[in-house]
Amino acid sequence: MEAPIEQTPSKRPRLSVGAIVRHFGGVLLVKCGDRDGAAAQWRLPRAEQVWGETLQQTVARAVQLQTGIRVAAGDIFQVYDLITIDGDDHTVMLDFEAAYVDGDLRPGDYVEDVAWASGLALRSMEVEEHTSELLSDMGLLR
Repeated sequence: MEAPIEQTPSKRPRLSVGAIVRHFGGVLLVKCGDRDGAAAQWRLPRAEQVWGETLQQTVARAVQLQTGIRVAAGDIFQVYDLITIDGDDHTVMLDFEAAYVDGDLRPGDYVEDVAWASGLALRSMEVEEHTSELLSDMGLLR
């Protein structure tokens, strides 16, 4: 077993919470770029958890801020670690199933577009790698 990486304030994992929202025969995706300025791709709505916020509150906040709709968080669908090859970044990703409650779909700040994606349209979209894997595992993207 490898020795753990030394913990310093700058070397702590981040917690990113995503929402899998299925409605209108599709799955909710947002199109936005990443922090490194890479080209925008489609992905699940997600946000980092903030101090004092429950995971379910993080799901609801992420979806409402990014898409304008309200959801109710359900069960955890998957948990995985994203650790860069050089070890400079470590993010723990939790993806929750969430149910549509109400609201009109519209892109929020820092989001280029939002969509209920399915079928052929989904296959033609530039989907972020981890979202693509998840959608394939769910049988929504082949």
